[in-house]
Amino acid sequence: MTRIVGIIPARMASSRFAGKPLALIHGKPMIEHVYHRSKMCNQLEEVFVATCDKEIKVAVEAFGGKVKCRERRRQAEAYRTFVERFQGS
Repeated sequence: MTRIVGIIPARMASSRFAGKPLALIHGKPMIEHVYHRSKMCNQLEEVFVATCDKEIKVAVEAFGGKVKCRERRRQAEAYRTFVERFQGS
């Protein structure tokens, strides 16, 4: 049986909008909105946020989300392992 997992890449150091994953939208961080929308997909067995930033990890865990932490240099390579990626932008 094929296992389908969704990964949401998130980092604080965006060149256009630094800190975007934690920007509040209707009182919740953007990453929380993206996570919960991704969880609505019935085909996904699990959804994770992939990040190397402690602030994002803490925020995701605060709303009950799952986080996979990667070193910055290995983060891009980690995405090849997963079937789906979701972008918050």
